[in-house]
Amino acid sequence: MQRRSRTAARDVIRQIEEIGIQVIPRGDAAYIQGPLGPDQAEQLVALLPKLREHWQEALAVLSSRDEFEAAAATMRVFTGRTEQGSKNPAAVALGKLGGSKGGKIRAKRLSKKRRVEIGKLAAKARWGKK
Repeated sequence: MQRRSRTAARDVIRQIEEIGIQVIPRGDAAYIQGPLGPDQAEQLVALLPKLREHWQEALAVLSSRDEFEAAAATMRVFTGRTEQGSKNPAAVALGKLGGSKGGKIRAKRLSKKRRVEIGKLAAKARWGKK
């Protein structure tokens, strides 16, 4: 039963950190850190009953983190990355808007002569130093 409660506490903490809020333990209490807009507040309020149910286990989990785990959690909150290795959704959307099209459109707009010039410059830059 104890192991299941600790796993549930870890899940609640992970869910809270996924919405961009970090829970920092201080004795028998804790405080939150991060941007708290209307959406985050609503999600946090929805998670509070679970957190209250597993409060002691959650404090134990949070207190057992070393300084590197705590620092990593803080950076994920402040950079907007909710998972390790995940990408910022806004940046991905911007990349899909124009980044994937840019090279093809530029190549169509350039004359053959200019493309050859660019190719020669690139080859010289790549192999000219040897």
